[in-house]
Amino acid sequence: KLLWHGIDQVLILYYIFKIVWIYSFFYNKGDAYEEEFKWTSKIYSDEPATLTKNFYKRTAMILKKYKLNILGILFFLLLNILYQYPLVLVFAYFFNKRIFFFTDFLYTNSSWTLPLLMTLVLILIFIIAWKLGYLKNTLKNWDLKRIFWLMGIVFFTLATNYLVTVLVLKTQIISSVTSDTGMSDILGQLPILCQKYILGIIVPLSEELLFRSYIFGSITNKKVAFLISSVLFALVHTGFSWYLLPYLILSFIITWVYSKRNNFIESAIVHSSVNLFGGSAIKLLDTFFKLLPY
Repeated sequence: KLLWHGIDQVLILYYIFKIVWIYSFFYNKGDAYEEEFKWTSKIYSDEPATLTKNFYKRTAMILKKYKLNILGILFFLLLNILYQYPLVLVFAYFFNKRIFFFTDFLYTNSSWTLPLLMTLVLILIFIIAWKLGYLKNTLKNWDLKRIFWLMGIVFFTLATNYLVTVLVLKTQIISSVTSDTGMSDILGQLPILCQKYILGIIVPLSEELLFRSYIFGSITNKKVAFLISSVLFALVHTGFSWYLLPYLILSFIITWVYSKRNNFIESAIVHSSVNLFGGSAIKLLDTFFKLLPY
């Protein structure tokens, strides 16, 4: 059942490889392009066994050229599945999932079982990222100038979030900027302190490690990593819907923050600020500018 639930995650791996494959084909120049043409012409004239051999040879060449870390990508897929399971286990009734003998216990004690399970998953995600060498710049070069720069980015992100909200509501593309995933109903059952802990600490740290550190650590080509990280982060939160548009804008900003120094703490601070203060900032800014249609 875990593997069945992770089919969409496996498809992510396929599309990551496909993007790099297409990129490698169209951006070869000169002699490299001629070699590509010869290889492509040859592969279609080969026998099936030779074609399969050439396919693996080509795959190995791409992995070597772009230094793709398959181990890191596999960890990303598996940990992304695991990251979703505390919520599914604790609120199995809400998701209409299989009921276990411990489901009632987890649900009736959700005020501490959910934060505990999510914290354990975060620790595992952190340890594996550290072992894979993705956290080298985390504690380096912190100074007052950097802190003020980060505060400026936080204010810019909150202001952008307000403008995006005004845009999508005035154009009536969607009725709100929050996708209807039922998350607010679930977290609304928890104490306020527990909600703040999950939204302000656990979720930002876990998701920035997964969608930034693991992807950038697994894909050396920074442009490809930037695009995949931004789009996947938005897709996971909204799916293929109009809600993707506002999430994409915020995702690009957060990914850009990470890409400056490859530091997940910086992007997690921006991510956390949107989770904790996004709604309040929209209300506060609208008292001055009054741009919202309601």
